[in-house]
Amino acid sequence: MTDDIAQGLALLADEADPAPIDSHAVIARARARTRNRRTTAAAFLAVVAIGGLAVTSNADRPSNEVAEQPELPSQRLTAQLTAALPDVIPAGWEAKPAPPYDGTTRYPEPLVFACSLEAPPQPIEFPDSRPTMGPSGPPSDSCSAMGYYQDAEGALLVYLTVKDIKTWPFDSCVGAPDCDEWTLSDGTRVLTDADTAGVASPGHLQQIHALRPDNTQIELAVTWQDGRTSPPLTLEELVKWATAFDY
Repeated sequence: MTDDIAQGLALLADEADPAPIDSHAVIARARARTRNRRTTAAAFLAVVAIGGLAVTSNADRPSNEVAEQPELPSQRLTAQLTAALPDVIPAGWEAKPAPPYDGTTRYPEPLVFACSLEAPPQPIEFPDSRPTMGPSGPPSDSCSAMGYYQDAEGALLVYLTVKDIKTWPFDSCVGAPDCDEWTLSDGTRVLTDADTAGVASPGHLQQIHALRPDNTQIELAVTWQDGRTSPPLTLEELVKWATAFDY
């Protein structure tokens, strides 16, 4: 299991309801809320002032000169996910709302992507004795979404990550007993365990990694509770996720 998924998921074993998932998206949103509470008045006044200037400026322009805002990656990926759901979600799965806030974890809205580069940049502060290092290159974007489902055998949590990392970050499966790598007809590279339909030992987790021809990297993980008699997805259903997105 990759670091992104390991940090983003907590297995649902021995729980009647999904266990808290300490995902990057959840943590980022919780921290953002804390910062927002501290600056609510100032932020509100600033937004009102900027909004008033924007309205005045746009009102003075011809309508055909007002530039449209470009679509954000999170919006585009959320639209792609919505369009793909009828094909990638088995008929027996019932969509559920996000679990309520439990005092520790705020679960994100289901099936809505959030992207790391769309969040306000956070300053990095170093002690005076430590030099500040410049950036090594443009950062890659990482977009995540979660889904909450129920089927005949219990609760399921779906965790998706889509990146523009533009490389295949996984080691070759040559000689690995629990790993298979192949290329789909459209050129998408897929990595999972074909013999177990992507189920990782000791269970409770089914996953697949893919790299699209346009260099979109996709990671899907599904977790579940104890007592399930078979994986929630067949290998064919799992592979459908590998072609669902284009960053």
